[in-house]
Amino acid sequence: MCLGIEWFEQRDARREQRDRYGVSLRAAESALAMYHSTIDPVATEMADWIFENWSQARIARLNESAREVLALIVEEREERRNRPPEQEEFELDVER
Repeated sequence: MCLGIEWFEQRDARREQRDRYGVSLRAAESALAMYHSTIDPVATEMADWIFENWSQARIARLNESAREVLALIVEEREERRNRPPEQEEFELDVER
């Protein structure tokens, strides 16, 4: 299974739904279980929303595997954010 372009185009609508109605523990756990699958973006999108909107107490109510996945996704995002920009090295031929 893979996600079609329509899924990506509906990102804002899903966010609006989540912002308006919230997300159940079951829905969050289900989405996070998709991490490292062919529909990985389902998990990462949910993780981003949870991290921005849920309290630590609410996160603690997730099952253990969902909490582990959430922590892993957040950690990976932070590592990417804090990584210095890659600089290309150019070799110069200089005649002396």
